[in-house]
Amino acid sequence: MEKVTITRGKGRWLCEFGYDPFLVSAIKRVGGSNWIARQKVWSVPATIDSWFSLNENFDPSLLLFDPKIRKWVNEQIALAEELVSLSMADDAELTMLPELHPELYTYISSRGYQRADIAFMARALHPMNTNQPGTGKTVETIASIFEAGLDDTPVLVIAPKTALAPVWLFETFRWLAGMGVPIGSVTGQGDPLQDVQRASQKGAACWLVANPEAIKQKQDGTSKYPWIYEVDWGVLVIDEFHRMGLGNSQTLAYSSFVKIKAEKRIALSGTPMGGKPIKLWSVLNFLYPDSFPSKWAFAGNWLNIYDNGFGKVIGDVKSHKQEDFSKMMAQYSTRRVKSEIMKWLPPKQYIDLYVDMDKKQKAQYKEWEANGEIEIEEEQLDALSILALYTRLRQFAGATQRIDKNPDSTLNLYPTEDSCKLPVLWGLLEERGIPDKASDVSPVIVFSQFTRMINMVEKWLNKNGVATAKITGEVSSSKRSSEIERFQSGEIDVILMNTNAGGVAITLDRADTVVFLDETWNPDDQEQAEDRAHRGSKETQVSIYRIITKDSIEEKIRKGNITKETINARVLDSRQK
Repeated sequence: MEKVTITRGKGRWLCEFGYDPFLVSAIKRVGGSNWIARQKVWSVPATIDSWFSLNENFDPSLLLFDPKIRKWVNEQIALAEELVSLSMADDAELTMLPELHPELYTYISSRGYQRADIAFMARALHPMNTNQPGTGKTVETIASIFEAGLDDTPVLVIAPKTALAPVWLFETFRWLAGMGVPIGSVTGQGDPLQDVQRASQKGAACWLVANPEAIKQKQDGTSKYPWIYEVDWGVLVIDEFHRMGLGNSQTLAYSSFVKIKAEKRIALSGTPMGGKPIKLWSVLNFLYPDSFPSKWAFAGNWLNIYDNGFGKVIGDVKSHKQEDFSKMMAQYSTRRVKSEIMKWLPPKQYIDLYVDMDKKQKAQYKEWEANGEIEIEEEQLDALSILALYTRLRQFAGATQRIDKNPDSTLNLYPTEDSCKLPVLWGLLEERGIPDKASDVSPVIVFSQFTRMINMVEKWLNKNGVATAKITGEVSSSKRSSEIERFQSGEIDVILMNTNAGGVAITLDRADTVVFLDETWNPDDQEQAEDRAHRGSKETQVSIYRIITKDSIEEKIRKGNITKETINARVLDSRQK
């Protein structure tokens, strides 16, 4: 059979062979393959994935690779094997950190897995760290920058607003301020921003911590801090990348981040994919655009693609490629779960409590459910309209709503105390001795995605003699810190939180119980929220209660999240198996 000659092109490999139906069929199975009519050759992305895919779909004896391609592939395979080994190692030797920052090295020296993670992040060109929340990703990141020898360069950290002061500013001041490294924030908290700007423009050591909204470019390319895009950063860190827009390459945030110049990019998230493996491609594309240039090539190589009647849909990892997919991801990402590295930590206990709506709440829910069906059938609604309708149904499933109509005919919904969930919540608080102020009280965190629901529950509990703290998007940073302190110090025993506003970068390990009044569409949001209590410092079990309204949209959300949770566990945590 005719040979296939493979040479280098611009960002792609050119595959040349005479017409043969068998060979054409084989090349079409390689993800991202294209026919170039002008040159009469096929081309594929110049990536290690293409190398394996070509060898999988062709008889390897037919492939004649350019020697420079073979040399590059051998180097990549050797590096990949080293990184896979580190990502799965229990420990590793560090060479630079002990010399450059002995104090930080001593701090992490009791946990071998952190040394292995630090070595992986230092060795990988653009690493991901997807360890579960509460496993020390922030400290590992700081240490890996020293281990990589980039401690004398400017470092930019982009993180959610909730993680800036309590996590990144705290940890950077803790480990770097004593070394004379300028540390600044664009949140206006009085840090030496001008010192950081001057140092970064000279390429000197400094750290800038930023909220993505503060640096994101507008549609016209302008931004509040344009000098950030002019700096040649040594390291760019994207924390909680699942919330930063990196899961979707079409977002304005994504397009802004790719314009930031950095020698090394680091992406962090304990919940990276929300039950959808294709979300990993966007992050890989951000970190390694040359190796992962095409979403559909990635999907074609690794994921199931099917037609749902409206178009192509990308699904789960192909069953026969799950092991290879895990090995591929191990080249780019380290992933640790708490049960693997914190064997003293009791597993979380999940309890689903199903409740019936009372007559008034059920009548209101059914009325809006019926109206929604009519709207969907008779009107052409866009996705936002449908999402708004589903959101309203979720609000009615939580409580009977007071409905205020605005002059423009839009509606405002306000939850009332006529809620099937409040008696169940009260029962949980009574079991933990909170209303009676028992000496052996067990503290509780209560989550809802809806701030108005949190506000209603706050007033209801306070009226019934239960003091509370509260964290929502409406609470200032300084107030947020004081509310956390009130709860952690034992001044109060119930803290109410918005799932998104309080779901990351907060430690509330005094709590033994977490209650969800409602679930988000994405189970990763729940896991992040749960892990405010389920920290490595815990020695007692954390119980997670989900209060679910029967015969409502909440049952459908729970069923969908079960599927996503299963995919997350299989795709992300297979290395433990």
